[in-house]
Amino acid sequence: MKSFEHIPVMKEQCIDGLKIKKGGVYFDGTVGAGGHSYEILKR
Repeated sequence: MKSFEHIPVMKEQCIDGLKIKKGGVYFDGTVGAGGHSYEILKR
């Protein structure tokens, strides 16, 4: 069985565009493996 791997496309551009602020509320509506959400949480 193959493992699932997803590489987020334009991750940095998307994250930069959000202008993430501490305590903000963000929704990742992409269909993937959570790469964008993971990056939001890291920042």
